[in-house]
Amino acid sequence: MTRGESAEEVVELCDRALVNGRLAPGLGWTDTEWGAELLMMLGSAYAYADRLDRAESLFAEALRAYTLVGWSGGHLALANAYLGLAYRRQGRLKDAENVLRDSLRLAERVGRGLPLYWSAVCGLVDTLLARGRVEEAWSMAEQYGFHPPYPSTIVLPDPQSVRGRLLLAVGRTKEGIDELQAAEKSAASRGHHNPVMVAWALDLARALATEEPSRAAQLVFDARRRAERFGTDTAIGEAPALRRRTGDRAARRPPRRAGRRLPGVLALPVRARRGPRRVRDRRPLGRRTAPRPRSGPRLRRRRPRGPGPPRPGGRPRPDLMPPVTSARTLARSRRRAPAPRDGSRAVRHPAVRDGAVRHRGPSLRAPPPAPPTPGRRRSASAGPPAS
Repeated sequence: MTRGESAEEVVELCDRALVNGRLAPGLGWTDTEWGAELLMMLGSAYAYADRLDRAESLFAEALRAYTLVGWSGGHLALANAYLGLAYRRQGRLKDAENVLRDSLRLAERVGRGLPLYWSAVCGLVDTLLARGRVEEAWSMAEQYGFHPPYPSTIVLPDPQSVRGRLLLAVGRTKEGIDELQAAEKSAASRGHHNPVMVAWALDLARALATEEPSRAAQLVFDARRRAERFGTDTAIGEAPALRRRTGDRAARRPPRRAGRRLPGVLALPVRARRGPRRVRDRRPLGRRTAPRPRSGPRLRRRRPRGPGPPRPGGRPRPDLMPPVTSARTLARSRRRAPAPRDGSRAVRHPAVRDGAVRHRGPSLRAPPPAPPTPGRRRSASAGPPAS
């Protein structure tokens, strides 16, 4: 976990210590043979591997067990501190602040300088920073001595990273950069390369983005590589937040885990650009209509009559053209229609009036009379010519 190996492998090893999601018989929070350190390590591994439900379940069980047996000293303070860590990772900042204040109150009675005291103070300062209460976080750090030297044991969250973030938040940029660089050297000497447990890289890159953009881009690239090695969505989702500010091209590519692209929110911009048309539909959800059925009443619906909209070639659509009209129907409509007063021919049939007449078969009308032969005009009373 501290070296930043695969989170799936870490969770697989942690699951072996549980039986149906609960602690194995003989392994309890109040057990005097094994102690509580192993279970604290188990719960913290779940918390940083994005198995927050199991972490919360373990630390809540520890809090109930210590309260039931009446342990109100360091064990109860540590249980509150780690439960606040689980709440902080879940985003439940108000609940995290409440339990961390209880932890700090209990840890201060035990004594300052102990690892459980540092865990309570560091967790509370980190939670206040996450809630945007910078001045209160700074006053708490000054009141409870949150400054170097730090303990040599592992403290969660990392005190140097939180102290550097606090200095950057209050405007003391130079001191914050020095603190984060010290956290980088300390983590490298211990072999702590987990980007979630020791989160100094992104804060340092954000501080150096203006003055040293090349180094900031390299820090983002290294943090992205370590995050992909660790493999959790939380670790991978933090590095692309600085890609525009630092100009790192490597951070702009879609995230990968074990050689494949990640699904979900992180890969959505790439999928929207390369995906099908329905992904790029930006209409409101209420206005998107499902495709209509292709069977049933829709097929039996009568098609509209009339010429219809013109086609690209200038001709009307065949399925919207009027029905074929025979010559007999046209002749009947001419005989029934009264003659107009202006002497023009009357056209009463709608197909003839619209100009869309198609004849089928031979015409039933008599052929028109032949034009008269030019020459002398005979009178009507004259008889037939003599043969």
